[in-house]
Amino acid sequence: MTNTNKKLHNIELILSVHKHATPLAVLLVGMGVILSPLEARLRYVTIGLLVLSTLLNLLVVERVKRGGLNSLLIQMRMAVNFGTNCILVYILGWHWEPVWLLLLLTPLATAIYGNKKETVFAAVGAAAELLAINGVRWVRAPVPWGNQLVYAAAILLLSLMIHEVSQLKKASG
Repeated sequence: MTNTNKKLHNIELILSVHKHATPLAVLLVGMGVILSPLEARLRYVTIGLLVLSTLLNLLVVERVKRGGLNSLLIQMRMAVNFGTNCILVYILGWHWEPVWLLLLLTPLATAIYGNKKETVFAAVGAAAELLAINGVRWVRAPVPWGNQLVYAAAILLLSLMIHEVSQLKKASG
C-alpha cells in the first residue's frame, strides 16, 4: 500500500469510526440524561460535555474530510473524548449502567486504526479507569465489582479482537 493509499485508508477508518461511535455516544449520554434522576447542575454539566464533545468530533471529522489528516489532532480528539467519557461515566454511572460503554469507544477506535501496543494501552487505561471510578464510589458489594470486572475484561478482549480482525482485513487487501 502506497503512502497516499494508506493515508486515504486511514481517513476512511476515522470517518467510519466517527459515523458509528458518535451516535452511540450521543444515545448513551442522551438516554442517561433523560432517565437518570440527576440534580439540575449535574444535568447541565452532562449536557454541556455532550455538546462540546460532539462539536469537537464534528469539527475534527470535517478537517479530516478536507484532507487534513493530522495525527496530533486525532490524538487530541481521542484524549479529549476519553477524558470527557470518564467524567460522563462517573456522573451518569450511578443511575445509568450502560454508560460504561463510553469507555469502550476509545479503545475500539484505537484497535481499528492503531497498532497493537496502542490498542492494549488504550484498553488497559479504559478498563483501569472504569475500575477506578467504581473504587472512588466506595462500592463494597461484590455484585457491582463483579459487573465492573466483566466490563473491564470486555473492554480489553473486544479491543484486541477488533484489532486482530482489522489486521486480517489489511493483510487480505
